[in-house]
Amino acid sequence: MALKNEIIKKKIIFITFNRLGYACLEEIIAEALVEVACVYTLEPELTQKVSDYQDISPVCHRHNIPLKKIKNINQEIADIKEINPDIIFIIGWSQIVKPEIFNIPPLGCVGSHPALLPKNRGRAAIPWHFINQEKYGGVTLFFIDEGCDSGDIIDQSKFILTDKDNALTYYTKMQVATLRLIRRVLPSLINHTAKAKPQRHNQATYLLPRAEQDSYLDFCTMSTRQIFNQIRAVAYVYPTAYAFYEQKKIGVLESSVVPKKYQIYSATPGQIIKTSPKSLWVKTLDGIIELKKLTFSGKPLSDYLSMFKTGHRFND
Repeated sequence: MALKNEIIKKKIIFITFNRLGYACLEEIIAEALVEVACVYTLEPELTQKVSDYQDISPVCHRHNIPLKKIKNINQEIADIKEINPDIIFIIGWSQIVKPEIFNIPPLGCVGSHPALLPKNRGRAAIPWHFINQEKYGGVTLFFIDEGCDSGDIIDQSKFILTDKDNALTYYTKMQVATLRLIRRVLPSLINHTAKAKPQRHNQATYLLPRAEQDSYLDFCTMSTRQIFNQIRAVAYVYPTAYAFYEQKKIGVLESSVVPKKYQIYSATPGQIIKTSPKSLWVKTLDGIIELKKLTFSGKPLSDYLSMFKTGHRFND
């Protein structure tokens, strides 16, 4: 029996397998009024294709929190019922969670999404922001329901996107914003006073998954701006944008649009117009793009001048 003045901590289950989840878990552990009763993460063999995977075990071991490595969260219903959490947090988890799980905690099941819902529901939200030339990015905390990112919104944070941004800067801004939101809303979630608002479902847009081949740079059909966006959409976080040169798969991490005043060359799309020690100028469908930070077999290339020849073409 609890003593009269004893504070009863709210019991939390945390579900994650990525860098964002790791940071959010540490933020929640720091809250004195909660107890993280268990953390669920994916078995290591299932994380090979997770671009932002992070091992969660160090923080769990440091704080003596039980960690369960699983294949499918929906196979853990009985276990979660036995723990009987007050709140469940699901951060960076790709599996759809069944109602039998998100209906267990009386204070709700909280998810995050790297976009300003109801717009951009679905998969690969960070890359799609650049492909679709969004002016703003953001993050939403919401209560998980049966729909696709359709639950009531607890809180949101918005940030500007410029041409200097890429997938990595978006991820960084999103992580900072998510931690700020958790600090802001956790007390009200614990006290059951959070004022969530229903989404305007008639304003929803949806994003489908992207695969590695979607980052192929086709100089013959893509504009300079499309190639620029395709590169930064995945840079430093997801599988790198790429093209082929003399049957070698060349990754591209950075690029810039060459101003029109320098576009004095006649060339065919994909043709190398100019080489330098640290960049290449390549003809696109409607202009010229400067490719920088090139890789081969996942390793940085350092000798552009000996490998790439003016007049030769990508994707021949």
